[in-house]
Amino acid sequence: MLVALAAVPAAWWLLPHDHGAAAIAGWHPALNPPPGEPAAAQAAARAVLRSAPVNGQAFRVLAQNAEADSPASQALWAQALAWAPRDIDTRAALADQALEAGKPAAALQHLDALMRVQPALRAPLLEQMLLPELGNPALRTALLDHLQADPPWRPHLATLLARQTQATAGAEALWQQLAARGPLAPAELQARQQQRRLAGDAAGAYQLWREHLPPTLQPYLATVFDGGFETEPGDTPYHWRWPRQAGVATVRDDSHARDGQYALRVEFAGRSLRFDGPRQTFGPLPAGTYLLQASADNRTGNPRAFQWQLHCGRQILATLPLADSPGWQNRQQGFVLATPCNEPVLRLGHAGRTVPERVLRGSLWLDSVQITRQDP
Repeated sequence: MLVALAAVPAAWWLLPHDHGAAAIAGWHPALNPPPGEPAAAQAAARAVLRSAPVNGQAFRVLAQNAEADSPASQALWAQALAWAPRDIDTRAALADQALEAGKPAAALQHLDALMRVQPALRAPLLEQMLLPELGNPALRTALLDHLQADPPWRPHLATLLARQTQATAGAEALWQQLAARGPLAPAELQARQQQRRLAGDAAGAYQLWREHLPPTLQPYLATVFDGGFETEPGDTPYHWRWPRQAGVATVRDDSHARDGQYALRVEFAGRSLRFDGPRQTFGPLPAGTYLLQASADNRTGNPRAFQWQLHCGRQILATLPLADSPGWQNRQQGFVLATPCNEPVLRLGHAGRTVPERVLRGSLWLDSVQITRQDP
């Protein structure tokens, strides 16, 4: 059973309620009887209608004070909606009635209108009313129909779904049915991946990313995706990403590649810093024996090594120091993974410890980063 709108404290508190004759006080300030007096409210509403016969708020006040579910009440609500379709209390009351009657499609018509005219209501209405009810097939179908029209609150739904730490059958069904009706937006794909990761399904998140990878990027699939930096960085953890850092500029460069067309060039401006370099999250790695290898052309002159490190949570699985002198040089390091790692992360750092050792200037070129399994 869907909860009524009045049972959603965050949403209900945001509504600028106009109970009784307060709804029309702006039209006739003198007609503002104390709340809880139906006769006075009705008199005030009728007074307004004599001078403004198409005032939807006045019809709503009459409907609120009429016998519930009576033909007269329904007619008044219809008038209120017809003449004031953007009135928040009218939409809220009609959504309540539809929810209590078990009519989610009708309720969503009014909730959609509420979220359009009051953006501040989007998060509480979606999070507290709709997300817990995604297991209701009728509501889910109605929600899908609205999402098909690409309402302005659709991105908010994806964001809230991404924050769920527990996967639900209703949410997964919504994602599947939404994808069946048309391609998900990039932000929605990321939200679905993030939700799976938060729910502890790293394998499912990675598989979802692989399934939706464009055909032009499929050739770069390997344990390390695009280890030659031939493609642009992406918005998911499974692409290369490099944080912005003062004193560091990181770009793909086609003028000095070791393999392929591009290499990654990191320029340092001579500042002392804790270098936070490129990183990438992988799909699950099974237990086994592996080889980590990479090429570098180090023109920084710094005595401390740049190094790739493979992490599983807080555990360091492998460390690969790179060349400390100019010219392309390949380095490799074998390692044994005793137990599977669900979400390994490879990142580049610098071994400098003291302030002088952390002063970085010049160029570092990177290419041909690979992890290959050595045992069958």
